[in-house]
Amino acid sequence: MLKVKSFPITDDAGINALLVKCRLATGAHILVSDGHVCIPYEDGEPESDTLKRVSIGEQKNIIFRELDTIVHSNRVLDLQIADAKDRANVAEDAHAKALSNKDLEQKAKEATNALAQIENQKLMNDHEIVRLSRNLAMFDEQIGKLNG
Repeated sequence: MLKVKSFPITDDAGINALLVKCRLATGAHILVSDGHVCIPYEDGEPESDTLKRVSIGEQKNIIFRELDTIVHSNRVLDLQIADAKDRANVAEDAHAKALSNKDLEQKAKEATNALAQIENQKLMNDHEIVRLSRNLAMFDEQIGKLNG
């Protein structure tokens, strides 16, 4: 569990004794203020339920940001799908009217393939939204268990 211990700035023996038996906290910074050094460290004990709830809340916030990005991406993809459908329809109509033009046939295939790729990306995003939503639901279940 994360803890902080303060030492006078001249107590190098005390600081070293702490760091020999405890690990410096990951991502934390040593603070120096008013002649004292504050050292965040991990004592190796399990997190309390309160800290577990905080950790879950942080993870949920990360997922919410990911969801926002994916939902935004899907809105962009919706515009691209509409555009790709128009292009595919125009290309297919031009090919149908020309009957045997290989260039128009190729353009129609390319437009149809482009549409399929964009639709696949949207489908993958939809699956990712479901996965992230399930993660959020499971985090809520964990918090419920921690609350007792």
